[in-house]
Amino acid sequence: MSIITQKEEQALILFKDRIRDISRELSWYQKTDAWLLRWLRARDLDVDKAEVMFRKNRRFRAEEHMDQVMEWRAPKLIEEEFPMQASGFDKEGCVVAIVPFGSWDVRKLMSLGLKKEFLRYIDQIFENALNFLEFKSTPEDIVTQFVLILDFEGFSLRQLMSKEGIETVAEILRRFEANHPETLKAGFVVNAPKIFEILFALVKPLLTARTLAKVQVYGGNMDQWRSALLKNIHPDQLPSQYGGSNTSVQNYKISQGFDIQAEHEIFPQEEMIREEVPPGQKHTHCFFISRGSQISWNFRSLDFDIGFALTFENTEKPGRDAQVLLECARADAHLHVQKGTLISQESGNYSIIFDNSFSRFRSKTIFYAIRACCDSSEETLKIL
Repeated sequence: MSIITQKEEQALILFKDRIRDISRELSWYQKTDAWLLRWLRARDLDVDKAEVMFRKNRRFRAEEHMDQVMEWRAPKLIEEEFPMQASGFDKEGCVVAIVPFGSWDVRKLMSLGLKKEFLRYIDQIFENALNFLEFKSTPEDIVTQFVLILDFEGFSLRQLMSKEGIETVAEILRRFEANHPETLKAGFVVNAPKIFEILFALVKPLLTARTLAKVQVYGGNMDQWRSALLKNIHPDQLPSQYGGSNTSVQNYKISQGFDIQAEHEIFPQEEMIREEVPPGQKHTHCFFISRGSQISWNFRSLDFDIGFALTFENTEKPGRDAQVLLECARADAHLHVQKGTLISQESGNYSIIFDNSFSRFRSKTIFYAIRACCDSSEETLKIL
């Protein structure tokens, strides 16, 4: 949290007095100066306007039954096709959330009549984010903000052709500005196509100047936006496809609560296997693992990046296509040692794949190690 100025201290005293009648409804976290100051800063320290905003939020929470939103379950379609990730924390301890908005087919939901459910789903995400900030806070260190990465890869003009879809996105932004002021620490829009300018022009008037000042927009130049992300976020806290070193970030599920960060061990160099992956080809390492085992891996490459994926085949049901557990993503393994951890949900053959199929002329030198730890044993096995 930034330093509180003298003017802010004076405004806080007045603001606390104004909302004294509802302060008993607030948690210890919501009574802190850091949390209350959000409302004042959102209204440029105008106590009257901040009070109006705060009371409107309390009415919104009552009308939308926000105290029950975490018990609600979104339709399976929304859960599966509108994923997000919580990959870790920035260098100041704020949670990092990633939304692949380019693949979110909002138009499809509107055609299915699921606008109400989609808005409830977004409300649930925001509520869970607020709960997480409170969970991570201590009286000595109050966390009130998060970092958002909006990935527009795959976004098409088709999405802009849905009037109801655009109105729904606009409603989400209105709700965010009205009910979650100053929770955005930084926003990174990456892989923005040319048509993003049209969408941005439509929604820009809904965002305050303070919010807009925190948003950085990048096109498809990967080097530019990866560099910007790494200035604020350590590689361990970013998925590999965003310039980080975490290869095992999976889609976040509300049911997993606040457990978002896996600890990844760095293996000794002598444990690494060296392999050459010819241009246009893949190197696959297959191994059998029992259900409940923890699989861990490290890998690095010389000079250039390499694709990485993880698949599973059920040995009791041969003939079925392999299940993709981690989609192939190009990792900057020449810059950071890539790490990952996964708990096996079924017994069977797991395959770690190093993919150089995107390279037509250049072979890649990789060094990697894989370990497995059975749930019923403390023994860790090296997989060679």
